[in-house]
Amino acid sequence: MLRTALVSAAMLLACCASAGPLVAQDRLTFEMHPGDRSDVELRVERNAGRENRNNWSQSLPLSDLDGLTRDAFERGGPVQFRLIRPAGTLACAGTGHDHRADGNCALTPDPTFADRLASRGIARPDRDQSFALTMSGVSLDVLDSLRAEGWATPSLDEVVQLGIFHITADLVRGFARAGYKGGAIETLVAFKIHGVTSEAIRDYAALGYEGLGQENLLAFRIHRVTPDYVRSMRALGLRGLTPRR
Repeated sequence: MLRTALVSAAMLLACCASAGPLVAQDRLTFEMHPGDRSDVELRVERNAGRENRNNWSQSLPLSDLDGLTRDAFERGGPVQFRLIRPAGTLACAGTGHDHRADGNCALTPDPTFADRLASRGIARPDRDQSFALTMSGVSLDVLDSLRAEGWATPSLDEVVQLGIFHITADLVRGFARAGYKGGAIETLVAFKIHGVTSEAIRDYAALGYEGLGQENLLAFRIHRVTPDYVRSMRALGLRGLTPRR
């Protein structure tokens, strides 16, 4: 079940596989256009050779792109910005035109981030992984919360997944308060993919489903057995339902 749940993560992670800072043969380009309200749709492609190309697309608040203003898309001309993340900084320059912008980027990995990964028992990132870690936006505090709450030490690819799915230290601590500590990182990612929240866990407990195992909890969410659904079944006189029926 968990392997199936992580297919979407695998699709997003077409980006990791070489050590040290990004070197000359790594070419980074960007395209962007305004999104809704104060967001920007940003796509960054990394080309490190014929068989090593990957890209990252995401919607970001305009405020995350230091030096960029919305009128850059309107007036055209030179565009410069920086995306500053815990794992590194992406500095880009290009041209705005036709309500969009494109150009080239340079990535500077933060060596302190790599040192801190190593101090937590996680491998140092190679060039591809430095790009993925930066773009995912993952921060180190979530790694400390995982250790404190008994979860497995993540691999580098799993660290990237934590950033992709916005798994934060607060989220991990919330699960711990709801009684869910420890386990594989893929379980935690599956929780986020399928909408398992500490609030939902408490609602299930109030309905008599306290201490659901991680597999049963995921099965409830995958099959849309929400707390509201359980309440509606009870209103129809169906009581004593178990996770198996």
